Amino acid sequence: MNRCNRSGVLIGAGPIGGFEQAGEWKLDVRFTRKTLAERLRVLAKLKERIHISHLDALEFLKTKLPQGLRRKGVFVYLDPPYVEKGGRLYLNAYSEKNHRALADYICRQKTLPWLMSYDDAELIREIYAEKKVETQPIRYSLQNKRTAQELIISPHHVVMSGTDQHTIKASNPPS
Repeated sequence: MNRCNRSGVLIGAGPIGGFEQAGEWKLDVRFTRKTLAERLRVLAKLKERIHISHLDALEFLKTKLPQGLRRKGVFVYLDPPYVEKGGRLYLNAYSEKNHRALADYICRQKTLPWLMSYDDAELIREIYAEKKVETQPIRYSLQNKRTAQELIISPHHVVMSGTDQHTIKASNPPS
């Protein structure tokens, strides 16, 4: 839904080109069919290893992941709702209490390799101060063309390298 709505906004924006696809831009302006088809083929090959859930992040982390040392065998990517504009952009925005509860839980994980992206907000910098926090430039092109940055957060045992494409490697955490 995000890739097909105006600037990724879900509430009140509607699909690019309108529901009748009569606008200047159509849904496929955000992707090429050939590229999308190739991505789907790659994902199809990995389908047994990919699990998607609509659970709240905390519920998912607590109930759906392996326990103990078996957590080393999974990799979790978290993309929580933005802090600053979450209420306008998402159907399920987080309160400060939700952001803090997620941080409290994920920061206590010793064996789980994880990575998350967030908007660059003071609250997030505060609650993840003990973790590795890097910035990733993002470009907006809807009305005002501008560049901003998102935060990429991980435990110190998850190594990211590269510039445009991040290669993520989870090494064994320190004992």
